[in-house]
Amino acid sequence: MEHAADHSIAIVVPVHNEAANIEPLLREIRAAMAGLDYEIVYVDDGSTDATAAILAAQARENTDLRVIRHRASCGQSAAIITGVRAADATWIATLDGDGQNDPADIPAMFAAARRSDRAGAPVLIAGHRQRRQDDAIKLLSSRIANNVRARLLGERHSCPYPSLIICTGFCPPWSSVPAGW
Repeated sequence: MEHAADHSIAIVVPVHNEAANIEPLLREIRAAMAGLDYEIVYVDDGSTDATAAILAAQARENTDLRVIRHRASCGQSAAIITGVRAADATWIATLDGDGQNDPADIPAMFAAARRSDRAGAPVLIAGHRQRRQDDAIKLLSSRIANNVRARLLGERHSCPYPSLIICTGFCPPWSSVPAGW
């Protein structure tokens, strides 16, 4: 028997050494998601700053937040995989933990995704930043990673810098990554 998801949407946020951004981003997510059935899944990718302590304190105080921690840094992609696997929702949204994505974009993208839902067929909605605040190495790394993702997923049109993604009914090729990453 298949498990029924507990929430309509999960917001998965991978973080590494983002202590200063945790609380402001949580406030923004909660404000944006007010009135929706959601959960927030933070994946701490082996942070060495106060990220783990801040997330633990927030999780004790807020039932909408779940925290998963990698013992060592495995990279953003692995953190996203961990968060998606742990999410208990029909739909998944991903946000970068550095505050460069606006959680206020999620409700409109979520509404568009639900309108596009066709009898359980996979749906993926991707947004991108208009004004990235990254250096050239980060931009190049992101472009390479996004091209790899596009090839793996068979995307016909790839946004050069997708950063906010909402999807459902989706089993990507990397879903077989072993638990405990």
